[in-house]
Amino acid sequence: MFQYVIPALIGLFTGILSWFAANFVGWSLVRFYRLRDEIHTALIRYANVSPVYERKNPSEHPDWAHYLEAHDTLRRLASELRALASNHPVITRLLAGFGHRPGDAASGLFGFANTFADPAARRRGELAWNRDAIERALKFPLTYPEGVKVRDD
Repeated sequence: MFQYVIPALIGLFTGILSWFAANFVGWSLVRFYRLRDEIHTALIRYANVSPVYERKNPSEHPDWAHYLEAHDTLRRLASELRALASNHPVITRLLAGFGHRPGDAASGLFGFANTFADPAARRRGELAWNRDAIERALKFPLTYPEGVKVRDD
């Protein structure tokens, strides 16, 4: 009888362990890579939003609706990425082993969303600095090549 019980218990334990691995580790990794794809798409899609704060009344700018959409999308993605990074520290450490830094990327996204429509921030290089931080943290191809200085570190 014990010859059947021990393999059954091993199978049950393995099944439970697999369920936890798939639901807590696997799901979080899939979520991160889906968010990463969405972020990359959003950066490409909203790259040409013109600075709306160059006018006295920004809401009259012809690109105002596009700006609001971009701002909301980028902040939503930053919030989701920040939540993933802070709520799943094991996954964050695992991703760091692959060179991804979701917390840094979320900070860069918040900064990018807050500065991409401000012409003064563009002139100061804040937009380029934030975009570079996002691209480096998520291992995207760099918009600004290595020879272009966009940060002081």
